[in-house]
Amino acid sequence: MGYSGSIVVARTHRPLSMQDGVQGVGPQHNYLRELGDGWQLMESLSVTPSPDLAEVSAAVAASTGQPALSLDVIDSDCAAMCVATPGWTGPLTHLWDVNQPCPVYHHQPAGEPPPALRKPDEVVAELVAWAETAGLRPDPERLLEIISPAHACADRDQLFALVTAVGVERIGAPRPWSVPVASWPFSRVVGGPVSLSAVARSYARQRAEDPADWADEPEQSWEAPAIALEAEVWASLFQDGVDVIALARRAFAVHQDYMSHTFPGRDLAKYQEWLDRFEAEISAGGARAAMMFDPERY
Repeated sequence: MGYSGSIVVARTHRPLSMQDGVQGVGPQHNYLRELGDGWQLMESLSVTPSPDLAEVSAAVAASTGQPALSLDVIDSDCAAMCVATPGWTGPLTHLWDVNQPCPVYHHQPAGEPPPALRKPDEVVAELVAWAETAGLRPDPERLLEIISPAHACADRDQLFALVTAVGVERIGAPRPWSVPVASWPFSRVVGGPVSLSAVARSYARQRAEDPADWADEPEQSWEAPAIALEAEVWASLFQDGVDVIALARRAFAVHQDYMSHTFPGRDLAKYQEWLDRFEAEISAGGARAAMMFDPERY
C-alpha cells in the first residue's frame, strides 16, 4: 500500500486542524507540522475518496485571510492540487502528469469535472504567484523540476518537496498528539478503517440506503456512542488539557458494549485489565506514555 491522504497548507495562529474549512478533507487530521513563520501543514487520513479541493482551499483561505494550498493523494499513484487566495481559487491540477488526464482516478466528487489539462510552465507560474502573494520566496526552477511529468508517483516526500519549493522555511516534525489514537482502547474504537466507529458509520449508511434490507438489524447501543467519540477524539488531537483517561474510559465502554452484543457470554475481564494498565501508564508518565503520544512511531 502506498501513501493516501489529504494535505492542507495554510498560515494560522491556532492549530490548523481547528481552522474553519479543513473539515472538507474529513475529520481525521492525524499529523500537524510547523513550517515556520506561522505556516502549518496538516495531513488527514482519507475517509472518503476525492475531496473537493477547490472548496477546501477557498474555505481555508477565506477563514484565515491567507493563501491556502491543498492536495489529495491516492495510494502514491497520483494526486490532485488546488491553491487559493482570499477571493480567488485556482483550477484543480493533476500530479502527475499535469498535461494528461488521469488514466485511473477522477480526483473529484461525483458530478464534478476532473482536473483540467495544463502545461507545467503554467502551473509553476501559478504557484510562484501564489507564493509571492503569501509572502514566500519560491524556487521556480525547483518547482518546474517537481511539476514536470517525469515523476512516476506522488508519495509524501515528493509532495513535501513541492511545499518546500514554494518557499516555506522547513517541514517540521509532527506535533505530539493529545490523545494516543494508535493505542488501545482508542485504536479499537476510533483508530482506523476497521474501527468500531467506521463499522458504525458503514451500518448507518447502509440502513439509510436500504432500510428494508436492514429492518431486522436495528441500530445497536454501541453505534452512536462510537461515532460521537470518534468526532470528539479527532477534534481533540492537538488541543491542550484533554482528559485522556476519561476519553479512554468512554472508548472502553463502547468496546465492552460491542463485545457484549456480538459475543454474549464471553469473559471480558482481560479488557478491564488492559484499561487498568493503560491508565497506570498514562498516570505514571515517562517514556512509555510519551511513546503513545508520538505520531512518528506509527
